[in-house]
Amino acid sequence: MNSISNYFPRNLIIMGALGGAAATAYYDPAIAKIFAGAIFTTSGFVNMASLSSSKKKNNQDTQQQWILGISLIAIGCIALAWGTNDLLSGTNDPALKLIDIMMKEQSAKDIAISNQLIKKIQGCPDGKKLWDDTLKLRDGKISVILGSPQQVPSFGFWHPSTHTIAVNRDLQPFDDKVQKFLFEICNANQFNKEIVTKALSGKLSKMDYVKGITKIEYSAAKLHHQIASNCIKKNGWHPNINHFRSLFEGDNPIWATFNSMWTNFQADSSKEVGSHLGLYSDQWDQAFKISFCQNNPHHSDCI
Repeated sequence: MNSISNYFPRNLIIMGALGGAAATAYYDPAIAKIFAGAIFTTSGFVNMASLSSSKKKNNQDTQQQWILGISLIAIGCIALAWGTNDLLSGTNDPALKLIDIMMKEQSAKDIAISNQLIKKIQGCPDGKKLWDDTLKLRDGKISVILGSPQQVPSFGFWHPSTHTIAVNRDLQPFDDKVQKFLFEICNANQFNKEIVTKALSGKLSKMDYVKGITKIEYSAAKLHHQIASNCIKKNGWHPNINHFRSLFEGDNPIWATFNSMWTNFQADSSKEVGSHLGLYSDQWDQAFKISFCQNNPHHSDCI
């Protein structure tokens, strides 16, 4: 029986290690931890079950096998808990991997352009105040990086957990980058952590999340319009930097209220590349669906 009890844990540990490595390489670290945890836990129980049926329970070898079984179960439970926490807490957020890749790909030219963007914003008193206020809100640190069109399909984004602003490096001319960078600063300024906290705890459906993020974008767009208008008048910024002017000004502005913006966004919710509602829906699917559906398994978002 000892040969059987030795056989199971040894081979299942190897299977768990290989499975965990494969999952890490081909899927993601959280799933790897859960998979390996399940294998280690199963191995421990199989080992102890084999010993329970053995008649030799008092020799030293048997005691060592009991210790091994208990250890395997403990390690497995820790790995399961760790992986599940990563999956539900946002540590498993695919954007974290993307940002890590983008950070490593920053060239000297990218870094120089990022510094030029910050300098441009700080060159206008209203822009400088916005930048300084946003830094204070975000613990004094905001990283600015550039990415490819594939990495930044919406031309720019703000990632709250890493305090990172990303801008599409292919945007031309430079003032187009300034326009997008200004908007993401406004996003960072207006961002409310409460919506992510609720989403992580499984309290927001897909539509609740999408609408909540869109409200933040609306506030950011209004702030962008205000800052850009002042900097164009007082500091000679290019008029194209006020990207939202036509949406907030005129006899019948499309974005006069949040509801009018929401209606406009819904009309463009076909989930084509760059569609705001499509992007936010994808975010919810990737980062928050599991926690929501655990609490609401019969909701239409989970069926």
